[in-house]
Amino acid sequence: GGNILSVDKIKKLDGDINSTSGELRYNETLIIGGNIGDDVRLKVKGDLFVGENIGKAEVEVTGNLYVKNGIRGRNGGKVVVKGNIFAKFIENANVVS
Repeated sequence: GGNILSVDKIKKLDGDINSTSGELRYNETLIIGGNIGDDVRLKVKGDLFVGENIGKAEVEVTGNLYVKNGIRGRNGGKVVVKGNIFAKFIENANVVS
């Protein structure tokens, strides 16, 4: 019968993402080994996996967000996720799901 194989594009970054000029955009699922630092602007079309924490960053995700530890907004930044958010904790953060 008609077996279907689907392959999702995945980008993996080891370590942290720190503040850079401009906005980072990924049109695939993104796996970050470490932290998303303060003042990072990131847009992901797909799921986002974060190996440590999200700081005071602006993050938009069209899929689900998986954070191994937590989201530490430090009363700034914004995390907007169309899907579900999985995190150990959310602290002083502006989060929309």
